Amino acid sequence: MPIRGGYPGPESAYTSEDWRIMQAAYHKSAALLGQADGSKDTDRLAREIMRLYNLGYRDIEALAFAAANIENNRREQDKRSPASV
Repeated sequence: MPIRGGYPGPESAYTSEDWRIMQAAYHKSAALLGQADGSKDTDRLAREIMRLYNLGYRDIEALAFAAANIENNRREQDKRSPASV
């Protein structure tokens, strides 16, 4: 599970419920993308979930779909863009 932190604890910016929502959304989003944990885009997807959560997304389905959509668009863009040297 790539979404980690000092949770739930005094140093965490998120509650246990926040982490539960983000984890569930991550797993659903990864499934939508056909992505397994440990793939090269795992960290990027987890960070996108957290970014959207911080913007106010709280519905697991909406959060997962939005993150999967953004990640899919990034993958398409990566395919079209020449590799940076």
